Amino acid sequence: TAGEIRLFLHQLKRYGALPGFRHGQA
Repeated sequence: TAGEIRLFLHQLKRYGALPGFRHGQA
């Protein structure tokens, strides 16, 4: 469902993109 996809993308950003972004900045 659309809600599941949005939730999946949200988690991907939280646990995937954010740590990677911090790693790049640090």
